[in-house]
Amino acid sequence: MFTDAGSQYGLSRGIAARRSRPVRARSRCPENQVLRATILGASRLSSSARQLLVFDRLVYYSRSMTQEQDTRQRIVSSARDLIYRRSYADVGVAEICARAAVKKGSFYHFFPSKQDLSLAVIDALRTGLEDQVLIPAFARDLPPLHRLERFIATLYEFQRDTAASNGHLLGCPFGNLALELATRDEVIRHKLVSVFAGIQARFEQALNEAQTAGEIDGVDIPATAAAMLAYLEGILLLAKTANDPEVIRRLGPAFAQIRIDLPAG
Repeated sequence: MFTDAGSQYGLSRGIAARRSRPVRARSRCPENQVLRATILGASRLSSSARQLLVFDRLVYYSRSMTQEQDTRQRIVSSARDLIYRRSYADVGVAEICARAAVKKGSFYHFFPSKQDLSLAVIDALRTGLEDQVLIPAFARDLPPLHRLERFIATLYEFQRDTAASNGHLLGCPFGNLALELATRDEVIRHKLVSVFAGIQARFEQALNEAQTAGEIDGVDIPATAAAMLAYLEGILLLAKTANDPEVIRRLGPAFAQIRIDLPAG
């Protein structure tokens, strides 16, 4: 049979070359075995290598989740600030992405619609209200009715400071969204209803404690708390319209004096 001498020579040289190479001992280093896992399958790894692989995957997923959470938080924070300072309708997705330094693809990965983002913004605003106003105002170091007075004082300081930093008084973020969207978006309206209910519950708790302490009597507590909330939203609207936080300071003291009596009989 005819044989190509050149091919035979090349093959022989290859075999000879491979035979002449020093034989390396197979590494049992766990790191090297992890690198071979994609080829051999995790089932063939040693116990220590499997543990290392699991650890590496946990670190990778932890970093990925942290990065995702950071991106989502930047989007929500940017939208919260823009919408509160201006309005829901005036702020678009492109502007939010630019402020958050993310691409639109990342935005829609977290929020399929602007409505989904708005719900997250409302949650962020509610958290801010709790941390900056409600929790410090209703701390139990004061008698119940004095907490209501402190609430107005804390709210005045918050609105005064935001007016100073933004150039105009921003008012109640939930009232702003309710005025703009309550007749247009039922999902957002229901979300805002739950926020207002949470604020009213703070007032009810203080009034219930005052009643238990004998500070008030014969008061319809749910109705009184609702009237307080209505009065609060009214003075915030007037203060925003006047662009003057002093409206809150002047009208605020009447807030804690509101009482709705129980029905006769």
